[in-house]
Amino acid sequence: MGSPSPGNDLNSDGDSLVYPTVLAARSDIANPHWRSTSLGVYRFWRDYGFVFGAVGIGFIADAVDLNIAIQTVAWMFLW
Repeated sequence: MGSPSPGNDLNSDGDSLVYPTVLAARSDIANPHWRSTSLGVYRFWRDYGFVFGAVGIGFIADAVDLNIAIQTVAWMFLW
Protein backbone atom coordinates (compact mmCIF):
# COMPACT_ATOMS: atom_id res chain seq x y z
CA MET A 1 0.00 0.00 0.00
CA GLY A 2 2.80 2.43 0.82
CA SER A 3 2.94 5.49 2.98
CA PRO A 4 3.42 9.16 2.17
CA SER A 5 6.99 8.95 3.46
CA PRO A 6 9.54 6.80 1.61
CA GLY A 7 11.75 6.84 4.71
CA ASN A 8 8.95 5.26 6.71
CA ASP A 9 8.61 2.54 4.07
CA LEU A 10 12.34 1.83 4.21
CA ASN A 11 12.29 1.69 8.00
CA SER A 12 9.38 -0.75 8.13
CA ASP A 13 10.91 -2.89 5.36
CA GLY A 14 14.19 -2.99 7.28
CA ASP A 15 12.41 -3.95 10.49
CA SER A 16 10.54 -6.76 8.75
CA LEU A 17 13.84 -8.14 7.43
CA VAL A 18 15.86 -7.75 10.63
CA TYR A 19 13.54 -9.07 13.33
CA PRO A 20 13.08 -12.63 12.01
CA THR A 21 16.80 -12.86 11.28
CA VAL A 22 17.77 -11.79 14.80
CA LEU A 23 15.23 -14.17 16.35
CA ALA A 24 16.53 -17.05 14.23
CA ALA A 25 20.13 -16.26 15.19
CA ARG A 26 19.19 -16.10 18.85
CA SER A 27 17.42 -19.45 18.56
CA ASP A 28 20.43 -21.04 16.88
CA ILE A 29 22.83 -19.84 19.57
CA ALA A 30 20.70 -20.54 22.62
CA ASN A 31 20.81 -23.84 24.47
CA PRO A 32 17.58 -25.76 23.74
CA HIS A 33 16.77 -25.90 27.47
CA TRP A 34 16.58 -22.11 27.82
CA ARG A 35 15.79 -21.10 24.24
CA SER A 36 12.27 -19.86 25.03
CA THR A 37 13.59 -17.80 27.95
CA SER A 38 16.26 -16.18 25.79
CA LEU A 39 13.68 -15.26 23.13
CA GLY A 40 11.41 -13.84 25.81
CA VAL A 41 14.23 -11.71 27.24
CA TYR A 42 15.14 -10.45 23.76
CA ARG A 43 11.52 -9.55 22.97
CA PHE A 44 11.13 -7.85 26.35
CA TRP A 45 14.11 -5.53 25.78
CA ARG A 46 13.11 -4.90 22.18
CA ASP A 47 9.60 -3.86 23.25
CA TYR A 48 10.99 -1.89 26.20
CA GLY A 49 12.99 0.15 23.69
CA PHE A 50 9.76 1.10 21.90
CA VAL A 51 8.21 2.23 25.18
CA PHE A 52 11.33 4.12 26.25
CA GLY A 53 11.44 5.93 22.90
CA ALA A 54 7.80 6.98 23.11
CA VAL A 55 8.13 8.20 26.69
CA GLY A 56 11.38 10.00 25.88
CA ILE A 57 9.82 11.84 22.95
CA GLY A 58 6.86 12.70 25.19
CA PHE A 59 9.22 14.29 27.70
CA ILE A 60 10.87 16.30 24.92
CA ALA A 61 7.45 17.45 23.70
CA ASP A 62 6.45 18.52 27.22
CA ALA A 63 9.76 20.17 28.04
CA VAL A 64 10.39 21.99 24.79
CA ASP A 65 7.78 21.83 22.06
CA LEU A 66 5.85 19.28 20.01
CA ASN A 67 7.53 20.46 16.80
CA ILE A 68 10.98 19.90 18.31
CA ALA A 69 9.96 16.40 19.40
CA ILE A 70 8.79 15.54 15.89
CA GLN A 71 11.99 16.96 14.41
CA THR A 72 14.02 14.90 16.87
CA VAL A 73 12.37 11.71 15.63
CA ALA A 74 12.91 12.78 12.02
CA TRP A 75 16.62 13.46 12.62
CA MET A 76 17.00 10.11 14.40
CA PHE A 77 15.65 8.32 11.34
CA LEU A 78 18.01 10.23 9.07
CA TRP A 79 21.00 9.30 11.21
